[in-house]
Amino acid sequence: MKSQRGIAMIEYMLVFAALLVTLLTPLDDNYMPSQNGRNIIERLNDAIRQNQTAYEEATSIGVLR
Repeated sequence: MKSQRGIAMIEYMLVFAALLVTLLTPLDDNYMPSQNGRNIIERLNDAIRQNQTAYEEATSIGVLR
């Protein structure tokens, strides 16, 4: 039983490492690996900021009549 828990931990670590590499790999605008690109976390952060800015602008306009 003890060795099965150890194997499961190794599997979790491998999946975590693969996910981390995927999220941190720099990509160009065509989503191909590139040295000068931005990674998925940066792109997601920019998209969330843009959506938040658009939401704030939309709510500050008020109700149009």
